[in-house]
Amino acid sequence: MNFDLVIFDCDGVLVDSEPISASAFADSLAEIGLPISETDVWREFTGLSLASSYRLIEERWGVTLPDDFHETMQGRTLRRLGEAVEAVPGVRKVIDDIDAVGGAKCVASSGNMDKMRVTLGRTELLPLFDGCIFSAWHPDVKRGKPFPDLFLHAAGRMGVEPARCAVIEDSVHGVNAAHAAGMTAFGYVGGSPSFDLAAEGATEFASMSALPDLLGLDR
Repeated sequence: MNFDLVIFDCDGVLVDSEPISASAFADSLAEIGLPISETDVWREFTGLSLASSYRLIEERWGVTLPDDFHETMQGRTLRRLGEAVEAVPGVRKVIDDIDAVGGAKCVASSGNMDKMRVTLGRTELLPLFDGCIFSAWHPDVKRGKPFPDLFLHAAGRMGVEPARCAVIEDSVHGVNAAHAAGMTAFGYVGGSPSFDLAAEGATEFASMSALPDLLGLDR
């Protein structure tokens, strides 16, 4: 493998959760009188932590979210994910290929640990990253994407220099965070939604079957 560590984003890269989460977020916002479409939720918030998304909503739309908004929205999201989320097609083979050469891998996500336990658990990917799952909600991560803090935290915990890390992302914020961390970014554009990640300097790929070659794995 051409890298010492492969860092996977979770939502949209390991699990096809973005449409489900966007629907739950949009429904929750509509309940408080803020009709933001699912498409706008994807465009504005994909790759951001919920805390950053909440700040953006309050700043851009001039609303104060109710005290129980997070609990209500998170509960709705987790229920829907637990019922329907699936793994991104082909990603299990990529993980197996990394394991076959003894490569290191981890997850670094803007989502919290409760959400990842649901999505990775339902898709049976959770045991493949035992002890190697990092969240932007960790107290040591001061800033979420597009800042580099999460990826630097993950690399530090894994004992790998940033320059030797590959980041697999599906969002503009994630790609920018990877570059800010001094890491190589690969942009998955085979899901929904998809962004122009090549314009952000990532190497784009539309199918997980292309990723092993990009990582330099011998198959």
